[in-house]
Amino acid sequence: MISGLIFVCAVPCLIRDSYEWLVARRVREDTTALNASAPKKGILQWLTIVALIIVYINSFERLGYIASTAIFCFLNVVCLVITSGEFQKLSSSRKLRNLAAYTVLAFALSLVIYYVFTKLFNIPLPD
Repeated sequence: MISGLIFVCAVPCLIRDSYEWLVARRVREDTTALNASAPKKGILQWLTIVALIIVYINSFERLGYIASTAIFCFLNVVCLVITSGEFQKLSSSRKLRNLAAYTVLAFALSLVIYYVFTKLFNIPLPD
């Protein structure tokens, strides 16, 4: 159900990215190298997200909710930052700090969602 909601929430982004890709394709002659690479980045980001969702669905029962969701969130953020090209612009120390922050965010998010579902909504999730 959670994966389905993630997909439903991602559909508007997919539509927007598809529209931007079509617009960029029509005006490719007039675009700069940065804008010309934007559609490729968008497609790569979407393929990455779809692949990670498939891995998340398959690992959900085996690893449990907290571990699989934390790994899924961490990998999503890292893959999107890397494919956007922003990660390469950072210094080494900043990269390490960001990776640490992504790790803390992923585990905190999975723990908060786990608590909300199991304690507040009384919906059991795999341990």
